[in-house]
Amino acid sequence: MQHDLAEQIAATLDELIGTQGFVLPIHAAALAVNGASLVITYEPAPDGLVPNVQHCTEDSGIFPFPINLMFVDQRGEAARVVISEADRQVVH
Repeated sequence: MQHDLAEQIAATLDELIGTQGFVLPIHAAALAVNGASLVITYEPAPDGLVPNVQHCTEDSGIFPFPINLMFVDQRGEAARVVISEADRQVVH
C-alpha cells in the first residue's frame, strides 16, 4: 500500500507541476483515516525531485485509504487530493 501511495503522489506532483503550474519547492501533508500523517517537502534535484520527510506519525507505514493530501507550492497555490483504492481525485 505504501508503494501505491508513493506512485499516486508522484503522479499528482507531475500533474500539479506540468499542468497546474505549481512551483518548487512543494510541501505535502497527508492524513489517513486512521490518523496516520506525513509531511514532506519536495525540492528540485538534477535527476528529478528530492523528498524530505518533515514529519511522520505512523512508524509501520500503514496509510489506509482514503488518504487526503494537501499540496502547497512556494507561491501559496494549493490543491487538495483524495486518493482511494480505486482512483485519485484532484480537488481544488
